[in-house]
Order: sequence, then C-alpha cells, then structure tokens
Amino acid sequence: MMLFFLIPFTCSYAGNIVIKNNVSEKVITFGNDKLMLSLDYDRRCAVTALSVNGQDVISGPAGIFSEIKTASNTFSSLRLTSDPIVRTGKNSVTVSNITYGEKNEIVTENWHFIISENDIHFDIERNFPNQLTIHEAAFPSFTFNSINTWTGAFLGYGGLAWFSLF
Repeated sequence: MMLFFLIPFTCSYAGNIVIKNNVSEKVITFGNDKLMLSLDYDRRCAVTALSVNGQDVISGPAGIFSEIKTASNTFSSLRLTSDPIVRTGKNSVTVSNITYGEKNEIVTENWHFIISENDIHFDIERNFPNQLTIHEAAFPSFTFNSINTWTGAFLGYGGLAWFSLF
C-alpha cells in the first residue's frame, strides 16, 4: 500500500539564496538572508540548525525529524537504514531515500525544499510500502531551543499556525 503526504512549511523573509553542501561531513546548509537551515544526512536526516534573523532557534542533533511509534517499536529519520541521497538545484534541495524502520515496518520519505529570496517551502513525501498501524507520528517533529521562541494557535484541521515572537 502506498500513501503520500505533503507538509508545507513556509516562512516569509527576504534575502539572497545560499546552498552549500559539505559532502565530506554530509551536512548541507541553505536558506536566505533571514532564514538559514543546516541538514545532517550522515545515515540520518535531520535539520540540526535553524537560524531566523540571526537568532538560533534550533541547534542540536534532533532539531527537525520524522518519527513513528508502532505497538512494539519507535523509528525515526535520526537513524536510517542507509545514507539518503542529496540533490541540489539553483534554488532547491531534495533529500531522497530517507528510509527507516525494519522488517514490515518501513517508511521511506523524500524531503523537498524550495528556497527563494522570500521564503522556504518544505514538503515531505512519505511512502509506506506495507500496511502499518501507527500509534504516534511526528511528521515532522520540531525541537526548538526554547518554547518561548514561538507562540501558536491550533487550526480547525489539527494543524498549528506559528507566529514569531521576535
């Protein structure tokens, strides 16, 4: 059974587009003048740093990642079965083959980032090759340095609208 989800994540800011891939360390840094992300793809897939207007709002090994909990296991993009594949374009970063889980509890994702001078759009494409009962899901999970960085409001469909406090 194949199932796809898209999760848009957009922050509007102005600035120049930057994409730097450090292949030896398997870290890619990208963004614009106001919003900069670092993504670690060394047998994992996680945004380990996020800076907004020069302020670090995420810094650590589990900044932004995906995770599922089944009846017997917990799996996440923090521990992959193989290295993901990173491709860059003039204004895009795509991380594919993000595969985690084991046996019949496998998840494969592709993360797409479109960077412009005004925003970054983040989509996650998710595939469950087998039928899977998930008890908890974090698609994606954000671990901010401080809970006071943002304030938010729950939306009618279960989403969360974020507002910057600075």
